[in-house]
Amino acid sequence: MPTLLDKGKWLALATGSALIAGFAARNLLKATWRVFSDDDPPLNPEAHDTEWSEAVAWAVMTGVVAGVARLVARRGMAATWKSVTGARPPGLSKG
Repeated sequence: MPTLLDKGKWLALATGSALIAGFAARNLLKATWRVFSDDDPPLNPEAHDTEWSEAVAWAVMTGVVAGVARLVARRGMAATWKSVTGARPPGLSKG
């Protein structure tokens, strides 16, 4: 049975890894945008001077890339947790 301390450790590790992965993914995405568009990504996609096509493309790309990065980070951290502790992280069910 996981303790409250184990749950806190897992929450901190999972959140930290997801934040780092999201930050890295966003920087990679910005660099990729610059390569393909020869311009910086929109700073504020909601602004009226941003084209709809750019705003939608940026929103879709950031959503997908950030979601995948978080998934990879959390799964990696879960695998590391299991290899170190011998048990699944607290709150993650089998399946």
